[in-house]
Amino acid sequence: RFEEANAAASLAERVALFERFIADFPSSERLGEAAESLMLARSARADELVESGDAAGAMEIFAKALAEAPASLSDGLFAEAVMKFPGKLYFSGRRAEALE
Repeated sequence: RFEEANAAASLAERVALFERFIADFPSSERLGEAAESLMLARSARADELVESGDAAGAMEIFAKALAEAPASLSDGLFAEAVMKFPGKLYFSGRRAEALE
């Protein structure tokens, strides 16, 4: 199932499949990898929503990504999934949301 989630065609599907993998296999040795992949997929999905004009939907997904983030984030994961999002909001005209 992990491979299925990784190969999903859309980000929305990838998010749903990683959420299901984590729920169905909480003892998997790939749980940490799945949690990081889920965070990256949620972050990318939030970016898609910002670009399509759905700032509220993007904020909801991004907040969930942060709330359910792995306990220890690598610098690379932080830079890829977290740092870019406020700037994307800000430069898309969503300045108030970017400051939240």
